[in-house]
Amino acid sequence: RQTLLNSLQYGGGVNQVPNKICLIDTDPLTPLNQTDFDCAFGPAGEPIKYAPLGPVQAGAQGTVSCDPNDPDGPKDCLPGANLPPYNFARSLKGSATDVTFDAWTGRAVLDYMTELPFTDETMTYVQWSRGYRPGGFNPAVDPALFEGVEDTFEQEIVNAFEVGMKNKILDLGLVANFAAFYYDYTGYQVSKIQNRTSINENIDADVWGLEIETMWAVPWVPGLLIDMNFSYLGTEIKNGERSVDPRDPAGERFNTENSFLAKDSIFGQPCVLDEAAYRSAYETGLLDQAANQNYYVHEELTYTSDGLPTLVNCGAMGTVPDGDGGTVDLTKPSYAVEVEGNEMPNAPTLTFKVGGQYTFPVDALGIDVTPRSDFYIQSSMWGRIYNGPLDKIPSWHRWDAQVVFEDQEGRWFLRGYVKNILNSDNITGLYVSDAATAQFTNVFVIEPRLFGFAVGAHL
Repeated sequence: RQTLLNSLQYGGGVNQVPNKICLIDTDPLTPLNQTDFDCAFGPAGEPIKYAPLGPVQAGAQGTVSCDPNDPDGPKDCLPGANLPPYNFARSLKGSATDVTFDAWTGRAVLDYMTELPFTDETMTYVQWSRGYRPGGFNPAVDPALFEGVEDTFEQEIVNAFEVGMKNKILDLGLVANFAAFYYDYTGYQVSKIQNRTSINENIDADVWGLEIETMWAVPWVPGLLIDMNFSYLGTEIKNGERSVDPRDPAGERFNTENSFLAKDSIFGQPCVLDEAAYRSAYETGLLDQAANQNYYVHEELTYTSDGLPTLVNCGAMGTVPDGDGGTVDLTKPSYAVEVEGNEMPNAPTLTFKVGGQYTFPVDALGIDVTPRSDFYIQSSMWGRIYNGPLDKIPSWHRWDAQVVFEDQEGRWFLRGYVKNILNSDNITGLYVSDAATAQFTNVFVIEPRLFGFAVGAHL
């Protein structure tokens, strides 16, 4: 197969050569040695020569010419020289290099102003809007090694419906707003780290909820202001949606039937094998037919307790010679788990925020002083659409405070603040890395306790 050598590789396994671009022809079953690299690297460390890459068609065969008398002229394969043409990887795979997305969007609002027995002013409204986000490209990867990665992902469309009421409550200095909403997502775009890159896929989902927002300027305590926000949020992934969980490509949480998860000895990427077929091929010697076919790594630590090797050449598992002139496919597709009914990521069911401030004048200094404090808390939520035990993000809270000194004529201000007074290390989000890096979980946390001040002037 044709293999592009650089710091990011395409196709068969080769040693990394940062910033060096060459094209060679290798058999994925044959261990590479110096002979294989003579054309690409040159003998005894001499400058590397190769012909220009030129356009490459999907499925093309052949090797790069190293003949110094090549009519196109030899080239030095040196760092930064002779970079591949634009969209080379996509052309090599046969992926689309352009795609068009379009949709219509709009917004319509109907509102009505009135007065109720308990309000000075009330506005009720009904709103509909349609939003749109275009789709795009996923990175081009070798489907023989990394299955299940679509070339493109689709556009995302949301139809949003909202009904609400905004009120000024008599002479109490109270503003109270209420809203209920429903969002219908088609093609909601979800990202995940898979196959050593970031890819996007689409799911359909429903989102609904309630919001209450109040602000109260207490009339019998001039300068006192209290605000409060509360929300309820419900989310659900729609019927029929499935997705491969990078943490569990064999679907062992849901489907353990005859699946065996192994790891590629070159790329560190897992592959799902048919356990019965793999066991049979190993035990009957099909994986030991030729000394130069590196099907698995012969090291004690790479074997399971019942004797099966776990570090394998994943790219070769689909075409193992059967000894009779044919081949045996030992692979199984990655298991797409059912995510229907799961909650959306980063969507806490309940959130609550309350704050208060009091402004009092210091006439002797010609300033107003406003101390303020805010407290926020939210319920637990999921970090990924798979809603697995390790995807749970616990509920968290935060307490902030500040004090503002402001010139009564509004010419300058000085603000001192403390953020995260309790110095909590709350997790606010996460993503899971690729199997090649042991699938560590990268978490986002709120900043630690932070003191600061700001000075400003109005010119």
